[in-house]
Amino acid sequence: MKANINWLRDGTFVGVCMGHSVLMDVPEGDQTTSLAPSPMDMLLIGAGGCTSYDVVTLLKEAGQDITDCHVSMTADVQDTPPETFRTIHVQYHLKGKGLEPSAVQEVIRQSQETYSVALISLLGVAALTSGFEISEA
Repeated sequence: MKANINWLRDGTFVGVCMGHSVLMDVPEGDQTTSLAPSPMDMLLIGAGGCTSYDVVTLLKEAGQDITDCHVSMTADVQDTPPETFRTIHVQYHLKGKGLEPSAVQEVIRQSQETYSVALISLLGVAALTSGFEISEA
């Protein structure tokens, strides 16, 4: 993997990886002036994207008829430097036809313990909790 990060101005940077550009911003003071997610936000988004992909893929492989997946993530950050994640909660909102709760629980476990490299990388510093809800399609 390779990435290049270029400073634009103030706390705004653009990251480029595999030909794709991502804007990042760390505004001074008032967070409402942010132009883009912060690098810490990007870590949380990346972890959420990684586990979402795993869960959808593993449910399909298990023969589950999943039609939608939405993941909500919340994190608590330490107040003092280094301001790392202290806790991360992942809430999976899944929709499908006859999704089996036991299958959902198992693929979430597999994602969080084996496959989701981005999420697992954060577990050395943050405590992880999760939950899920299933809606019928």
